[in-house]
Amino acid sequence: MLKKVGLSLLAFILCFSVMGSTQVFAAEAEVVEDENHNYVVGYIVAPVAYSEDGTVTADGVNLRKEPNTSSTILEKMYWGEQVIIDLDNSTMTFYAIKRVKTGTRGYASKDYIQINQYVR
Repeated sequence: MLKKVGLSLLAFILCFSVMGSTQVFAAEAEVVEDENHNYVVGYIVAPVAYSEDGTVTADGVNLRKEPNTSSTILEKMYWGEQVIIDLDNSTMTFYAIKRVKTGTRGYASKDYIQINQYVR
């Protein structure tokens, strides 16, 4: 029989990476004590962010401030550059990305960004 002596809630972030994609989860845990042991009971609450590694597939790809072709161009990207794709904030035609080379965040057409595929 469990005897709850003390109750304290902990909030933490659980991150893991699988084949180049990273998932982040917010979670809660409860400290429970019985007669012989202290242990933590926890559960995952909800996914917070989902991203993928990507590669630019053309020269002169526009990194834009907003996800449309009339938006301000922040930088030009070139074939082979690495980007991190924020899938949660992407649209049907534009990826929300972070350019690895400069750290600049913006939007680029999905036509010119390829999600990296990793082989085990």
